[in-house]
Amino acid sequence: MFYLDTNINILNQGIKLFRERGYNLVSIDDICEAAGITKSTFYYHYKSKNDLIAQFFNDTHILVKEKLLDLLSHEQPLEQLWLLLSMYLQNLADAGPGLARQVYITSLERRVRTILPSDIHLRETILLLLRKLKPELTEPQIVLLYDTMIYTLDGIGLTWSLSDGEFDFLTACRKSYDLLLCGI
Repeated sequence: MFYLDTNINILNQGIKLFRERGYNLVSIDDICEAAGITKSTFYYHYKSKNDLIAQFFNDTHILVKEKLLDLLSHEQPLEQLWLLLSMYLQNLADAGPGLARQVYITSLERRVRTILPSDIHLRETILLLLRKLKPELTEPQIVLLYDTMIYTLDGIGLTWSLSDGEFDFLTACRKSYDLLLCGI
């Protein structure tokens, strides 16, 4: 198996086990067995289970960038923006509340600022779409709207993960999105 194939296999098997059993109930040995590798191979690719979580979150950003052309084919900025945001949100929803919770924990433990509005990879793209959608707003108002939207969606994700998925995550996000951008 090539380096990249092994890396992806470990990641996929680890994420699958985290979803099935929960992060804390999966050991490195479990991941190695599922991936058909040795422990030394695991540690060659990843330092810890937390590294798998970090890679999973980073892969979300890569996925979003790859889908930008499809997103830009829509004419309406409101729908373009929702499609962009929903790519991130769908990946978190697909991960499930347990794995989503671990993404937040890992970000906090590593002091990684992946969930702050200023550190979103496609921040400028989102701001551009907000400017198109709300041309009547000043630049400081656009930035405030952006920050509010990201903090709101992060808060919904955190609440959803802490409640073990007691509500429909994507529906709650869409309702808040519509309220912020379209009003009541």
